[in-house]
Amino acid sequence: MSTKEMVTSMLDRLTEEQLNGLLALLQGFSYVYNEVEPDETDLKMIAEAEADDSIPEPIEEYAKRLGIDYDSL
Repeated sequence: MSTKEMVTSMLDRLTEEQLNGLLALLQGFSYVYNEVEPDETDLKMIAEAEADDSIPEPIEEYAKRLGIDYDSL
């Protein structure tokens, strides 16, 4: 059985409510995975990140500097 035949068979067994949920899920996937060209702001941030050779600060230390007890989160 081909992939298309298996999917069709599965779809035939779903209720209208389940199909609506599946449609919403698939529409969400297509939105998330659409390629978007970076704009000027994106390109600037990418360039800054690539030029930054500093060592990232651990989240626990950053939280401490902000006065947040990381362990309580």
